[in-house]
Amino acid sequence: DLDGFISVVSSIFASIPYDDGMRLNEGSFHTLFYLMVSAGGLPARSQMLNYSGRIDMVLEMRDKVYIFEFKCNQSAEVALNQIKEKDYHRQYLFSGKTIFLIGINFSTEKRNVQEFRSLKLS
Repeated sequence: DLDGFISVVSSIFASIPYDDGMRLNEGSFHTLFYLMVSAGGLPARSQMLNYSGRIDMVLEMRDKVYIFEFKCNQSAEVALNQIKEKDYHRQYLFSGKTIFLIGINFSTEKRNVQEFRSLKLS
Protein backbone atom coordinates (compact mmCIF):
# COMPACT_ATOMS: atom_id res chain seq x y z
CA ASP A 1 0.00 0.00 0.00
CA LEU A 2 2.18 2.81 -1.32
CA ASP A 3 -0.32 5.57 -0.47
CA GLY A 4 -0.46 4.38 3.15
CA PHE A 5 3.32 4.09 3.33
CA ILE A 6 3.80 7.67 2.10
CA SER A 7 1.13 8.85 4.58
CA VAL A 8 3.09 7.27 7.44
CA VAL A 9 6.34 8.83 6.19
CA SER A 10 4.62 12.24 5.95
CA SER A 11 3.30 11.87 9.51
CA ILE A 12 6.78 11.12 10.80
CA PHE A 13 8.24 14.13 8.96
CA ALA A 14 5.42 16.28 10.40
CA SER A 15 6.40 15.22 13.92
CA ILE A 16 9.96 16.54 13.57
CA PRO A 17 10.19 19.85 15.47
CA TYR A 18 10.95 22.96 13.46
CA ASP A 19 14.42 24.39 14.00
CA ASP A 20 15.47 27.68 12.41
CA GLY A 21 19.07 26.50 12.23
CA MET A 22 18.27 23.29 10.40
CA ARG A 23 19.15 23.50 6.71
CA LEU A 24 17.01 21.06 4.78
CA ASN A 25 18.03 19.82 1.35
CA GLU A 26 17.60 16.68 -0.72
CA GLY A 27 20.33 14.92 1.24
CA SER A 28 18.64 15.69 4.57
CA PHE A 29 15.32 14.28 3.42
CA HIS A 30 17.03 11.29 1.80
CA THR A 31 18.86 10.44 5.03
CA LEU A 32 15.74 10.75 7.17
CA PHE A 33 13.73 8.65 4.70
CA TYR A 34 16.44 5.97 4.67
CA LEU A 35 16.59 5.89 8.47
CA MET A 36 12.81 5.51 8.77
CA VAL A 37 12.69 2.67 6.28
CA SER A 38 15.72 0.89 7.76
CA ALA A 39 14.46 1.28 11.32
CA GLY A 40 11.21 -0.31 10.15
CA GLY A 41 13.18 -3.43 9.27
CA LEU A 42 13.03 -3.06 5.50
CA PRO A 43 16.10 -3.99 3.40
CA ALA A 44 16.93 -0.51 2.13
CA ARG A 45 20.05 0.19 0.09
CA SER A 46 21.00 3.81 -0.39
CA GLN A 47 23.08 5.50 -3.10
CA MET A 48 23.35 2.35 -5.22
CA LEU A 49 25.72 2.73 -8.14
CA ASN A 50 24.85 1.17 -11.47
CA TYR A 51 26.02 1.58 -15.06
CA SER A 52 24.10 4.82 -15.67
CA GLY A 53 24.26 6.67 -12.37
CA ARG A 54 23.42 6.46 -8.70
CA ILE A 55 20.02 5.18 -7.57
CA ASP A 56 18.86 7.09 -4.48
CA MET A 57 17.30 4.05 -2.80
CA VAL A 58 16.27 0.48 -3.58
CA LEU A 59 14.08 -1.81 -1.51
CA GLU A 60 14.34 -5.35 -2.82
CA MET A 61 11.79 -7.73 -1.37
CA ARG A 62 11.11 -11.39 -2.15
CA ASP A 63 8.68 -10.59 -4.98
CA LYS A 64 8.94 -6.81 -5.46
CA VAL A 65 11.57 -4.15 -6.10
CA TYR A 66 10.98 -0.49 -5.22
CA ILE A 67 13.29 2.04 -6.87
CA PHE A 68 13.21 5.54 -5.36
CA GLU A 69 14.49 8.83 -6.70
CA PHE A 70 14.28 11.86 -4.42
CA LYS A 71 14.09 15.51 -5.41
CA CYS A 72 13.79 18.67 -3.35
CA ASN A 73 11.72 21.68 -4.45
CA GLN A 74 11.29 20.23 -7.94
CA SER A 75 8.60 17.68 -8.81
CA ALA A 76 7.88 14.00 -8.37
CA GLU A 77 7.54 13.75 -12.15
CA VAL A 78 11.15 14.95 -12.58
CA ALA A 79 12.28 12.26 -10.14
CA LEU A 80 10.26 9.53 -11.87
CA ASN A 81 11.55 10.61 -15.27
CA GLN A 82 15.14 10.34 -14.05
CA ILE A 83 14.57 6.70 -13.07
CA LYS A 84 13.14 5.95 -16.52
CA GLU A 85 15.73 7.95 -18.50
CA LYS A 86 18.67 6.39 -16.69
CA ASP A 87 17.18 2.88 -16.79
CA TYR A 88 17.72 2.40 -13.05
CA HIS A 89 15.30 -0.53 -13.23
CA ARG A 90 17.07 -2.41 -16.05
CA GLN A 91 19.05 -4.72 -13.76
CA TYR A 92 15.80 -6.03 -12.25
CA LEU A 93 13.85 -6.65 -15.48
CA PHE A 94 14.47 -10.40 -15.54
CA SER A 95 14.30 -10.96 -11.79
CA GLY A 96 10.70 -12.18 -11.95
CA LYS A 97 9.80 -9.48 -9.44
CA THR A 98 7.25 -6.71 -9.81
CA ILE A 99 9.12 -3.41 -10.17
CA PHE A 100 7.84 -0.11 -8.80
CA LEU A 101 9.46 3.17 -9.83
CA ILE A 102 8.80 5.90 -7.27
CA GLY A 103 9.63 9.58 -7.58
CA ILE A 104 9.30 11.67 -4.43
CA ASN A 105 9.58 15.44 -4.18
CA PHE A 106 10.23 17.05 -0.81
CA SER A 107 9.43 20.67 -0.01
CA THR A 108 11.75 22.68 2.23
CA GLU A 109 8.89 25.10 2.82
CA LYS A 110 6.49 22.36 3.96
CA ARG A 111 9.37 20.38 5.49
CA ASN A 112 7.72 17.23 4.19
CA VAL A 113 6.81 15.10 1.20
CA GLN A 114 5.16 17.43 -1.28
CA GLU A 115 4.17 14.80 -3.83
CA PHE A 116 5.03 11.38 -5.16
CA ARG A 117 4.47 9.55 -8.42
CA SER A 118 4.79 5.85 -9.06
CA LEU A 119 4.83 3.50 -11.98
CA LYS A 120 4.38 -0.26 -11.76
CA LEU A 121 6.26 -2.36 -14.30
CA SER A 122 5.16 -5.92 -15.02
